Amino acid sequence: PDDRLYVPSHHLLVVKLNNKADTNGFLSYWLRSTFTIEFLTNFAQGKSQKELTNWSVRHLPIPNYDFTKKDLLKIKEYENLLENKKQKILNNTEIINQVFSNMLGKDLCSIYNQYGKRSAFGLRYSKAPSSVYFSRKLENLTDSNSITMSPRIERPINNQIEKYIKTNEYIELKELLEIPVTRGNQPKVEGDDNVIPVVKIAQLREDDIDIRDCDYSSRDRTKRKSWIKRNDILMASTGRGSIGKTGFVMNDDEIAVDGHVSIIRLRENINKKYVLYYLRSILGVFQVEKHYSGTTNQIELYPHQIEKFLIIWPDEKIQAAIVKEIEKCLQEQMGIRKDIQAIYDSIAEMTAKANCVIK
Repeated sequence: PDDRLYVPSHHLLVVKLNNKADTNGFLSYWLRSTFTIEFLTNFAQGKSQKELTNWSVRHLPIPNYDFTKKDLLKIKEYENLLENKKQKILNNTEIINQVFSNMLGKDLCSIYNQYGKRSAFGLRYSKAPSSVYFSRKLENLTDSNSITMSPRIERPINNQIEKYIKTNEYIELKELLEIPVTRGNQPKVEGDDNVIPVVKIAQLREDDIDIRDCDYSSRDRTKRKSWIKRNDILMASTGRGSIGKTGFVMNDDEIAVDGHVSIIRLRENINKKYVLYYLRSILGVFQVEKHYSGTTNQIELYPHQIEKFLIIWPDEKIQAAIVKEIEKCLQEQMGIRKDIQAIYDSIAEMTAKANCVIK
């Protein structure tokens, strides 16, 4: 976007154009088109962690096309539409925190941004603050009987959120469970066709689980405690940056989870979506950050720690209203994103009569 120097991470491919290429700016739109996305998706390699190679990008078909003055005016019109749509985009975490803020009467969005990016998946959109200094007695810097220096547990903002939870009617998660929280098992395949899909952390999605390209495990060797059911909440329980990530089971397919995913199965009369969205709000995410064990990248959130999570438990009507409002907002955001993609596709369709050449 400017002349400053940037260093790309190893997750990025850098495309440098020669001086004669893309003088009219068409390429930036073509790369966002549905055609390009589908083309590159088909060439992605790997299972849960997809990767693109230099070869697939180099062989992307590019229409040999020059914009006319009329085209450029149309592009400008599309750009204005894009700018308007993009200003309305919110990430799911913002939406969830905003709805809980409105319904519970507490500014959770500000607290979320003050918290900063840490290890939990749910904090990835928070605005990272500078170093935070606070004083605590040495005897308080531990969350267990072992000698553990753990200032993250005693952060004042953690105490602030927990104090707020306890000013409301609340309940421990374990009191809502049909069965204790349990972890899955690593896939075991014996070479036969009698297998069951096994979900890993990468297959947990915002609205469902994705079993495409998943591993499989022998049905007879997969413990029943690893099998999931409709309305189960799945939580990533290991790994910096992924710990606390949640998925929701939407079907009755026979599927198991691996040893890095915990199964939270709530009682029949519990509003499962309310608990799901609560765990994705700062009220749940801070508890992931507070309770996990381990250091560096070897961090774990054990079942007994998840069961200790404190859940604000308002009237059933309020729970239902929170879920309804969140899902309404999520649908609206989905519509905005579809509109944005349609605009990119409209620009790409301007080349529909052009012959594609491989560049």
